[in-house]
Amino acid sequence: MIEITPYSVSILPELQTLFLLQVPTYFDAEEWSDLVDYLSRNGATYYCAKEVKSGLLVGCAGYYLSDQQTARLSWNFIHPEYRGQKI
Repeated sequence: MIEITPYSVSILPELQTLFLLQVPTYFDAEEWSDLVDYLSRNGATYYCAKEVKSGLLVGCAGYYLSDQQTARLSWNFIHPEYRGQKI
């Protein structure tokens, strides 16, 4: 079972591990600092998915409002072993 919770600074080390699993296919390692900066400004609209039994962080997703009518998805990724599992 997967549990989705709001982002918290305490999960940052796990998030970095998950992020680095996306390098180099989807991100460059240097983009990590961009994600940390984004979270400092938009962490209230960022969510993390953990596998309850193992506690493994398996995915993250966020959004932000670019104007009063438009929301945009940002920094969304899934653990490679959990892709295609409808998380």
